[in-house]
Amino acid sequence: MKIKTWASHDRPREKLLEKGPEQLSDTELLAVLLGTGSRELDCLDWSRQRLSEAGGLREFFNLSSEKLLSLPGCGIARTTQIMAVWEMAVRFARSRISSKTIVSDPEILADYLRLSLGHQKRERFRVFFLNKKLEILDEKDLFIGTVDETPVYPREIIESALRCHATAVILAHNHPSGRLQPSPEDIRVTEKIVAACGLIDVRVMDHLIVGEDGYFSFSSEGLMPTK
Repeated sequence: MKIKTWASHDRPREKLLEKGPEQLSDTELLAVLLGTGSRELDCLDWSRQRLSEAGGLREFFNLSSEKLLSLPGCGIARTTQIMAVWEMAVRFARSRISSKTIVSDPEILADYLRLSLGHQKRERFRVFFLNKKLEILDEKDLFIGTVDETPVYPREIIESALRCHATAVILAHNHPSGRLQPSPEDIRVTEKIVAACGLIDVRVMDHLIVGEDGYFSFSSEGLMPTK
C-alpha cells in the first residue's frame, strides 16, 4: 500500500504535524525529509533500509557523497539534500556560540565540534582565534594527521594569531578512536602551545578533545597548564 492510502494519523507528515517531530522515529523523520522513495520501495521502506545498512541516523548522515550516490535510488538531488541538512545542523550549532558561552559553557562549543569534527576518520587540529571580547575572529584546521596522531607546530598557531590580531585562542582536536582522555602527547603539545603563546601575550583558554559521543575539556578538568 502506498503511504497516501494510509490512515492520516499513520502518515509521517500528518503525524509530525499532529504530535510533533519528537514523536517520529528516525525512519519516519528521514522519510519526511526525503518525501519520496524509489521505484521499488516507498519512502518509509527506503529510509528504513538505508538506516539499517548504515547503522543508524548519525552514521547515515556521515556517509560521503560518493557513498550516498552509490545507494539505490539516491541520485544527485537526494544526495545534495542529505548533505545540505547536515551542513545546516553544523551551522546551527556554530550559531549558538557566543563570547558568553565560550567562557561559561564549553559544552556548546563541544556540540559544534562533535558535529563538524567528531565523525572525521583522521585527526584534525582546529584553533579558534578570539579578540578581547572573546568573539571568534577566525577558526582554522591548521593540522591534519592520521587516525591516531597529528603533528602540531606552535609556530604556525602563533603566526595565525598574529595575522588576525587575536588575544586568545581555544584549541580543539578529534579522537577518531572515540577515546576522550588526553594522551601524554596531547598534554605535552598543550604545554608547548601555552608556553609559545605566552611569549606574545596570547592566552590559551582551553583545549577540547571531541568524539562523536562526548568531549574532554582541559580547562574544566583543571589540566590547563600555566605560562
